[in-house]
Amino acid sequence: MNTTLKFSDIFFPGASPISAFYMETSDKRLAYTQKKYQAECIALINALIDAFSRIAPGFAAETETEPFFGNIILGILETVSIKIDRLNESKELLNSRELIHDQISDLSADDMLTLINECKDANSAFAHPVFINFRTQRQRQFNTLLETVRKVASKHLCDYVLAEVSSFDEIMRGCIPQLKNSEPERKFAVLCATVYQDILGFLKRHDINQIIVPPRDMFDPKLHEVISVSARPGFNKGEIIEQLSIGLINDISVYRAKVICSE
Repeated sequence: MNTTLKFSDIFFPGASPISAFYMETSDKRLAYTQKKYQAECIALINALIDAFSRIAPGFAAETETEPFFGNIILGILETVSIKIDRLNESKELLNSRELIHDQISDLSADDMLTLINECKDANSAFAHPVFINFRTQRQRQFNTLLETVRKVASKHLCDYVLAEVSSFDEIMRGCIPQLKNSEPERKFAVLCATVYQDILGFLKRHDINQIIVPPRDMFDPKLHEVISVSARPGFNKGEIIEQLSIGLINDISVYRAKVICSE
């Protein structure tokens, strides 16, 4: 039988009440940390939905524009609408996830009963060497779980938020500069640029910063993702020729900037 017990369920005969507090605090800290990361990610998702919603329903391509540019605008509108749907799905998925510490941080009842039996004859179970060893092991386990929480939070942030910003950045670099031939096109380009600056602004307020890629910067695998390599006169091997999309970084996540490097 492999029933599990949380820290708050553990009782050591003769131990101080502080033992239960110590164990309960560890569980609560893991829960608080994951809920904090989830809440921050959901807040960013909501902000992105609000920003993109200013584009998708708020602008229709004018019939008098050139067909090619009209199609570009329609394509961007469709892409942004898909982004909104995907962000809403991500938010629902994130809200439905179980807490990590509920899944993997419990101890088996058999291990716990063995520990209690070994400690029961001690004057103070909390000071017993077996418990001290247990507490050390549990602290290591807690640190591992805390790192797992951070890694999962980082994946959520990259998959649900930063990837959407990066792909919109590619639109801003590749498509928007072409929209200059008519007033409707310029109006749409200005709207997209304004929304994008607002997105970068609220990311910065959440301590998510751009990865700056200066011209001829050397490739760094921690910060850059190579999409292609090219033999370009005047560039040394490993120097970045062109940045294709934004890179973003904070204390738990790195979404690498897409670049073209010199071979």
